[in-house]
Amino acid sequence: MVTFSAAKRSHGGKRHVGRANAGLPPRGPLPRGARPRRPLPRPPLAAVIAPPLLRAYAMRPVHKVFMMVKEPRMGAVKTRLGRQIGAVAATWFYRHATLSTLRRLRRDPRFEVGLAMTPDARIATRAWPAGMERVNQGEGDLGARMARVLRHPSAAPCGGRALRRAPVGLRVVIGSDIPAITPRAVVDALTQLGAHRAVFGPADDGGFWLVGLAVLGAPERPFDEVPWSAPDTLAACIARFQPGTVALAATINDVDEPDEYHRHRNLMVTRM
Repeated sequence: MVTFSAAKRSHGGKRHVGRANAGLPPRGPLPRGARPRRPLPRPPLAAVIAPPLLRAYAMRPVHKVFMMVKEPRMGAVKTRLGRQIGAVAATWFYRHATLSTLRRLRRDPRFEVGLAMTPDARIATRAWPAGMERVNQGEGDLGARMARVLRHPSAAPCGGRALRRAPVGLRVVIGSDIPAITPRAVVDALTQLGAHRAVFGPADDGGFWLVGLAVLGAPERPFDEVPWSAPDTLAACIARFQPGTVALAATINDVDEPDEYHRHRNLMVTRM
C-alpha cells in the first residue's frame, strides 16, 4: 500500500506537507493503490455548546404555581353565585374562567403551573388540560389541604418535563375561579416570597387569592383554627406569623356577584 509520503515523492517531488498535516489527501491524482485519508469529522457545534447550557438550565430552580381546582360539576362549584344566576351558568363560568386563567399563566416561562385536585378520586378527569402535574388536595378543611399542597414532596416539574431534575424553587397556591389573575401578579408574589416567610394575595372580602410559604421559618401548621369564608380570614392567617415576616401581593377579587359575572363572562366570550 502506498502511503501519503510515498505519494508525495511520486508526484514529481512535490511536497504537500500542509495538506498532509491537516489530514487531507494531496492535490492531483493518487498513485494506484493509494487510499486517501479522510479528515477527522468536526464535533457538532451543539455538542460543544449545549452541555454547559443544559447544565445551567437543569440547575435553574423551578418555581411552581398550583391552582386549587374542583371537578366542574353542577352543585359542587360556585354555589354562592349559582344561587343567583343558576347552577348551569355558574358551572360554565367556573370551568371556562379556570381554563382561561390556566392558558394565560402557562404561557409565562418564569414558573410552571400545576393542578391541585379535589376530589382525589377524580384526579384524572379530562375536564382540565393534559400534560400538567396533578396532585391530590387530600382530606380536611381548606387550610389543611392548602398546607398539604404547599409541602407536597413533588420532584417532577409541571408540564410533563420529568427528565429535568431541577432544584425545587418557590411554591404558591392560587384560587381557580379568579379570572383577573395575571402572570405579573404571580411573579410579583413569588419575588416577595423570596424575602419573607409567607406571602398572601388579599381580596376585598377579607380572604385571599394566593398564598405561599417559605421552605424554612413558616409555622408547621399555619392555617389551624382559621375561620374560612369570613371577613377576617386573611387577618387570622397573618396573625399566626411573626410581625414583619409576611408580604402582601396585589389585591384581586373572585367572582361571586352577578355584575362581576356578566363583566368577566363578556370578556371571556370576546376572547374565545
